Order: sequence, then structure tokens, then C-alpha cells
Amino acid sequence: MKYLLFFSGGIDSTAVLYKMLQDEPTAEIDVVHLVLKNQENRWEQELVACRNIVDWFKHQGHTFNYVEQVFEYTISSNSFPYDTSVVGFYAAHLIQSKSYDYVTSGVVASDDQTWQGQFRTSVRTSIYFSTALSISPCKPIVAWKYPLIGMTKKEIIKNFLPKDLLELTFSCRAPLQDSTPCGSCVACNEINEILAE
Repeated sequence: MKYLLFFSGGIDSTAVLYKMLQDEPTAEIDVVHLVLKNQENRWEQELVACRNIVDWFKHQGHTFNYVEQVFEYTISSNSFPYDTSVVGFYAAHLIQSKSYDYVTSGVVASDDQTWQGQFRTSVRTSIYFSTALSISPCKPIVAWKYPLIGMTKKEIIKNFLPKDLLELTFSCRAPLQDSTPCGSCVACNEINEILAE
């Protein structure tokens, strides 16, 4: 099997890579980190997290391809594409060059149960399919696969990821100037609530 995995350095995408390497150790996985330089200003911390996590997996003896692609749109202070939109667009281009069996990303149970999560998934897949069709209308489009769709973030944090790997992840949406998590964004609140239980 050949997979194209979009990797942010957050808990969910790290858990996807961990699960795939456990479940399918012989699979060929292309791990792609999109460095999204925008006004949210979290790209530096995400990049550090990604590189540290990749090193962790390599030290465990796992093999996969890892690439980084920079998208810079800091010129626009109040309007820039969401990460899910860029993922859909870029995935549609990457599937043209290789025979992937699936494209995957970190979608968990709660993403499938909230309107916000469903909206993000529908935006990404709409952009993905429309872009893929515009590039190559006669070529079959690679399906998306969500290995964590049956797991909650709580299960991932408490029972799935090794603690030392979990500590390498970065999920904050609005890091402070010293690169520490803000502690008050949606992602930080969700993680802090789980850790407090």
C-alpha cells in the first residue's frame, strides 16, 4: 500500500503516522508537512515539532519519506487560506505524480461529530476533488482514509501515543512570542481539559 499523509506536528496527525507504522509496517508512506506561513504565526513551532517527531520515528527504526513544502502568505494580514483548503489543493496535485492507494490525515471521532469538523472535511474534499478533476479529468481520484475516525482525542492522549512522543507534538493555534502554547485557544483548552481529568 502507498499512502500520502499530511502531517502538521499536532496530536492527531502524529497519532495517524504512529498507527499506520504499527498496523502496516511495510506500507510506503509519503509524509508531507505544509509550512503555512501566515498571520497565525504558529508555523515555526509546528515545523520544529514535525522535525522532532520524524527524528523520534527514525530512531525507532521506522522508514518513510518526509518532505516539507512552504506556502507563504504573510502579505495578507486578515485573509489567508485555511490549512484544510491548502491540504485539499496540494493533495490533488501530488496524487498526479504517484500511484497512491489512499490520502490520509488526522481526523478523529470528534471531527466527524461536530459541524465544524464536518465543514472542514467537506471543504477539503470539495477542493481536492474539483482540483484533481481540473488537472486530469479522466484519471481515477485517490480516496481519503481516516485511520483514527473511531478514536477520540482523549483516547489518543491517555491510552495510545507514547508519552515521550506526545510531548513532542504542538497543537496551539496562537503561540506566545516565546513559542510556548497560549493555553487559551480551542486546541489548548481541549488538551488541557483532557490532561486535567
